[in-house]
Amino acid sequence: MTTTRTIPEALRELEREIVDYNDYIEELAGAEDEDQRKSAEVLEQYLFESAEDGLAAVPAWEAAQRAQRAKAKSLRDYYADEVRHIDAKIAASTEAVRRVLLRKAGATDESDLVEGHAAHVKSSRVNVSLVRKGGRRATKVTVPPELLPREYQRRFVEADVRAIGAALEAGDEIAGCILEPRGFRVSWRTP
Repeated sequence: MTTTRTIPEALRELEREIVDYNDYIEELAGAEDEDQRKSAEVLEQYLFESAEDGLAAVPAWEAAQRAQRAKAKSLRDYYADEVRHIDAKIAASTEAVRRVLLRKAGATDESDLVEGHAAHVKSSRVNVSLVRKGGRRATKVTVPPELLPREYQRRFVEADVRAIGAALEAGDEIAGCILEPRGFRVSWRTP
C-alpha cells in the first residue's frame, strides 16, 4: 500500500532513519570483517544520497506551499470583495424600495405611517410591502450598566479554576473542589 507523505514528514522519517542507522554504521565500520566494512560504506552512501535528495526537495516544496498560500489568500480576498459588493447592492436596493414605498404611502419616514397601515405595491411580477417588524421592540441602553438601578442589572459569577487549582496544589482545602488525576493520551510513533 502506497501512502502519500508531505516533504516534512518524509524528512522527519529520513532523519529518524539516519539516527537509527548511524550507530549501526559505526559498529560495522569498526568491524574486522571486510564485508561488514563494505556494507557500512554502502549503507552510509545510500543514507547520504537519500538525505541529499530530501534536502534538495525542501526549497521546491516550500515554494509550492508559498504559492498555494498566496493563491488561497487571493481567492479569499476576491470573494470577500464580491460579498461586500453584493451586500452593498442589496442594502442600496432595499433602501430604494423603502423610499418608493414611503412615497407611495404619502409619508416622509416610517414614523409618519399610521399604526397598522402598510405601504405596498402590487404588480404581476412582484408584491412588495413596507410593514412594521413584529415581535418585541428592541431596547437600547444609553448609559453604563453601573448607573442603572440594581433590579435592571445582571451579575455573572464564575469559579476561578486557575486560582482554585493553585490553592489545592499548595495544600489548601476548598469545599466542593478537588484536584483530578491526570488523564492518559495515546501516543503514536513510527519505528
